[in-house]
Amino acid sequence: MKLGGDFGPVGLIVSLFFIFLELMIWWPTVAIWSIPVWLIVFGLGAWRMSKDEEGLNRQRLSLISLSLPALVALALLLPDNGLIHVYFLLIVLFFGWFAKVGSQIQMDWWNGAVTMFLLIFNLGLILAWKAWSGTADILILGLIWVVLAILGWQAFVSVAHRRKVAVLVGLTLALVLTELGWLLFYWPLHWLAITGIVATAYYVCFHLITASWRGRMTWGVIVEYSLVSIVAVSVIIWTNQWT
Repeated sequence: MKLGGDFGPVGLIVSLFFIFLELMIWWPTVAIWSIPVWLIVFGLGAWRMSKDEEGLNRQRLSLISLSLPALVALALLLPDNGLIHVYFLLIVLFFGWFAKVGSQIQMDWWNGAVTMFLLIFNLGLILAWKAWSGTADILILGLIWVVLAILGWQAFVSVAHRRKVAVLVGLTLALVLTELGWLLFYWPLHWLAITGIVATAYYVCFHLITASWRGRMTWGVIVEYSLVSIVAVSVIIWTNQWT
């Protein structure tokens, strides 16, 4: 099939993604050290997709790009048994579907679910890498800010009346939440707990900001999301002792 046709770029990325997941099982050291090469290849594939896919705007491209590390994080959590290769196949097939179809779905509940999935698994992957490798805080914070900025930008653009306002609010929220993550580094918290607290803060802030833009901000809404944040953070901190 011709590269650049209806299947070409997505099919190429899906195939390479499956190879990378298999490398993580058979030769993990090779997979880790070859990450820069894979990033370049995936970047070229995404660029080709942007040329060939109709309606592939920057929002869709950002979601597709962040879905790769999120799905890698999901793959790392799967049990290493006889079905692991089937799991990998299902993951790459889901990625192919998401790149072609899922990223085009315009429904608030779907966009919110996708954003939270990408946020949790990308942050989890970054913070787990920090815990495992001891990477410098400044690099980890930079990666966290990039993930939050991209997801915040694409989420706010879909609800804001002006793109510039969405960009400004998204970048500001990303900076605030990155500073929150930095503060949590100095608490005796597991990386899973830090991920959960930052994700909760993003969820609450996003919904309060969008409620304000839509003229739906009431004391009831404020109390509702305040309770959500209190309960979620309390549960996360309480369960931190078992992680």
